[in-house]
Amino acid sequence: MSGLAERLSRVADISSTASSGASSAAHAMAAQIAAMESLTQTGQQLAELAERLQASIARFTVMRPEFTTKEHETPRRPSGAHEV
Repeated sequence: MSGLAERLSRVADISSTASSGASSAAHAMAAQIAAMESLTQTGQQLAELAERLQASIARFTVMRPEFTTKEHETPRRPSGAHEV
């Protein structure tokens, strides 16, 4: 009978260890889900900011002189002219 009691005790210990491991895994999974939700929200905010930035800078065109075309050429003032 003591052999059966030992085996049942080992089964109970294994079951308790497995339950503890499952509980730890569940807590870790919940933390990962919360982190993923936070990352998703941050990604959405970054996408919105990128759109706003693109809209803001769309008003400006900056070209280096070697890439200037006739349509983008800046009229030059005569060398004695002053801006009013």
